[in-house]
Amino acid sequence: MMEYQQQSNNNNNLNTKKMNEAIEENYAIKMIDEASDTITYIGLSELSNPVSIVKKIEIIGSVTSVLYASGLWENRATLTYK
Repeated sequence: MMEYQQQSNNNNNLNTKKMNEAIEENYAIKMIDEASDTITYIGLSELSNPVSIVKKIEIIGSVTSVLYASGLWENRATLTYK
């Protein structure tokens, strides 16, 4: 079971890395909000569009999570992140 879980985590990390690279290649940073010591929001958008993707970086203890949501920048605190 532990081996499967490790392999699953490795696959998730690889998929997240590929998604990060694809988003950052196609979108520009438009806004940054250091909401707290543990949460930072980064608004990304294509050059001609308003912010359409919000990247949330959250630090809990020694774990850093990078999650994304689609939506308006103004709603960044209440968006559903994946």
